[in-house]
Amino acid sequence: MCVITIRQPGGTYFRSIAKQQMLQNDDGSGFMYARNGRLHIHKGLWSLRDFWKQFQKHTQPSDLVVIHHRMATHGSVDEERCHPFEVNKSVGLVHNGVMSHLGSSQKEWWEDDDWYSMYYDEQSAAFRNHWDPQDAYEAQQTRRSDSQVFAEDILRPLIGLHKTWFPEKAGRFHQSMLLNNLTAGDCVAILNARGRLTYSGTWIKSEDMGLWHSNLIWKHRQGSGHASDVGWGGHQ
Repeated sequence: MCVITIRQPGGTYFRSIAKQQMLQNDDGSGFMYARNGRLHIHKGLWSLRDFWKQFQKHTQPSDLVVIHHRMATHGSVDEERCHPFEVNKSVGLVHNGVMSHLGSSQKEWWEDDDWYSMYYDEQSAAFRNHWDPQDAYEAQQTRRSDSQVFAEDILRPLIGLHKTWFPEKAGRFHQSMLLNNLTAGDCVAILNARGRLTYSGTWIKSEDMGLWHSNLIWKHRQGSGHASDVGWGGHQ
């Protein structure tokens, strides 16, 4: 299982933590942050030395940083499959879990109008009507990972329809609820160029260090913390 760590502004992410995480998840690392209206992504880092060098070189204490260490379950092991994924020039995504619903030939998870109709307009409905989860499943049989398929074949077209990370009229909570449904409850973090963070799944929070982890398997034990299913944060 991969691990995501979100370092809040002013938080502390030690080299020793990175070392533990990379020992358990050695299929490529990366991180992203936003500064001055631009999204910065650094990925394809294979050794602790290279990762820590780039992390220290590029990040500042005031940055909200989203870190990902990969344990491959789908797709090849190379730089392109490393997280974060660039959904577009202003939006990046990391994922922890397995999107098994991408392999479904059914559309139940996508056609749940009870939640879908609350957040989307007719333009997005048109996208839904011509898109089939089977397309994503077939794409996943190539070298691409499930996370990459989700970023490129599902999230990118949706954002393209609205020219932003989901319609502002939906509100932050609704955006997070929508993400939670699209990803079947997996831990996902999306960061845009303004530093706005949207996330889903259950996170383990180390408030004293300003860190959120998608799991603690890398520590060989489960820890306690404050869990949150969906939410938002970051700078405006």
